[in-house]
Amino acid sequence: MIPDINTWLCPQRPVVPLMQTIHNRVMLEIARGCTRGCRFCQAGMVWRPVRERNPDLLEKMADAMLCSTGHNELSLLSLSAGDYSRIEPLLTALMERYHRQRIALALPSMRVETLTRTLMEQIRRVRKTSFTLGPEAGTQRLRNVINKGNTEADLLTTIQHVFEAGWKSVKLYFMLGLPTETGEDMSGIVDLGYKVLGKAKNRGQVSISLSTFVPKPHTPFQWSRQIDLVETLEKQDYFKSHLRNRHLSVKWHDARMSLLEGVISRGDERIGHLIEKAFRDGCRFDGWSDHFRFDLWENAMSTLAIDPEDELRQRHVSDPLPWDIIDCGIRKDFLVREWHKSAEGELTPDCRSGPCDHCGVCDHKTIKTMTADEIALKSPSVPEEKVSSLADSFSEKRLRIQFTKLGSSRFLSHLELSTALIRAIHQSDLSLVYSEGFHPHPKISFAFATAVGMESEGEFADIQIRVSRENLTAFESGQETDWMMERVGKINVLLPEGMTIRAIDEVPLQHSSLAEKIRGFQYLIFLAGIIGEDVLPVVDQGISRFLQAEVFNIKREIKGKTLIKNIRPFVTSLHLDQKTFQISLSVSFGPEGSTRPMDILTKVCGIDEETARIVRILKTTTFFDDIKNNS
Repeated sequence: MIPDINTWLCPQRPVVPLMQTIHNRVMLEIARGCTRGCRFCQAGMVWRPVRERNPDLLEKMADAMLCSTGHNELSLLSLSAGDYSRIEPLLTALMERYHRQRIALALPSMRVETLTRTLMEQIRRVRKTSFTLGPEAGTQRLRNVINKGNTEADLLTTIQHVFEAGWKSVKLYFMLGLPTETGEDMSGIVDLGYKVLGKAKNRGQVSISLSTFVPKPHTPFQWSRQIDLVETLEKQDYFKSHLRNRHLSVKWHDARMSLLEGVISRGDERIGHLIEKAFRDGCRFDGWSDHFRFDLWENAMSTLAIDPEDELRQRHVSDPLPWDIIDCGIRKDFLVREWHKSAEGELTPDCRSGPCDHCGVCDHKTIKTMTADEIALKSPSVPEEKVSSLADSFSEKRLRIQFTKLGSSRFLSHLELSTALIRAIHQSDLSLVYSEGFHPHPKISFAFATAVGMESEGEFADIQIRVSRENLTAFESGQETDWMMERVGKINVLLPEGMTIRAIDEVPLQHSSLAEKIRGFQYLIFLAGIIGEDVLPVVDQGISRFLQAEVFNIKREIKGKTLIKNIRPFVTSLHLDQKTFQISLSVSFGPEGSTRPMDILTKVCGIDEETARIVRILKTTTFFDDIKNNS
């Protein structure tokens, strides 16, 4: 256990993948642990006590992580972010620091009663990131059983503030099969869903997510029974028929997956054999519904004589439990007391504001609750790198950049390519101009989306940047080229292998878009090692027939429809060099479109599609009506 998490920093330079990921943002841990005491929550029990980071340290960590990643979203991570004792001043300070760069702030874990108007106002200054709230149960009686603590009035007041502040959607989490759940509790979820929708006045969207309660080890509910597969499906069907509104969507966890989660969570050493057996039988990536093979898990349980009903049964507090050998700091007699209090619906207050619950975690000397208001800054030094801030006075400039897409970068999609470029610009000291509205985006436009797998000597993009008064002198004195190339050097270091900015020029802000100025492309197609010499004459004959034709129609299947297109007018030159096994191709581009190198390979040269996919294609030139920008 780390008594003071201010002495341990989050990784300052985390790995940043080029592909789109779920957590595509800086994850800044502001606190660890929770003392709210929700009786179903394993993390809230085993991560005790609460330890908060110093806000000064958090600001330095945020600077370093944003600078090293180029992310444009900062997520304040905690089991309950709203419980951080200085959440409002921290959020205000971070927003003041970053809102001009359009870096959004997100609070992914919020209790209903901690989401204040101040927090909402700060978050919405850049981008309205989504709100997810967890009432967990549909009635106050059941919320008391699980020691949730908040009320229906808390939820409805918060929801009203959310929609009044301009949000269009919220997500609510509920659990099915909680201990002592009745039909009244289920109808309470339905009633609460419609009440929340009423606060949106039918202008917003409410999403309800239903998960099956899984009794977890080291919680007061570790002795509870988990409902079986049939009961789970019956409860899900109830909500399918009772929650019916186009503004109210309902999602639920796969009941079979919840059953497995319960078996694996509460089982003994035999579960290790079960997992190995399922793996050897072919189970892979079970979290993805299209890969989930529940039948293989059932066969494995049958073979090993593991009865799911027995694993999910209710247990007596005197029964030995498979996980009793693990000491996570929580005393078992505390869990027993909480188990009995749940049956009476008796609440246990947060020990930060009430008396000590004697859970066994704290020694009140070294291991104890530490809030941001109480701790001194005793942290290692943090790099003083900062995300560049904007001066109060600035001017907007439009820059046209030419960059390569070679080697392994050819496998990046257009979205991944643009993301890599934007991140690298964020990490330099160039400040992008953003659009206005609900979800601001950097003002960047590309000439053409080159196909995945195709290399290019010259990709083009226009970006709009803000130049401070201090840096405007470089433009006014004719030194803008040197100033821009210095920034290019910084950006190139941060781009993936194969992406390199080769040229950068200033263009007028009102200049025509790149897409409007494109007139054509030139390609080199490399056949060496792909086809043999005996195939070259066939390819050459196909090219000759194509060049002699006035019309050359091809068929394409697009969204289930067959389209016929004459591609002959788009080809301005086509030649095969049989010595080098290279095809040179020039095509025009206009309002009617163009043709693709793959069309030439498969429809003109007669190469089958599977072979054509591995042919190296290099775009060497992009033709514009302004010759200065030809590559």
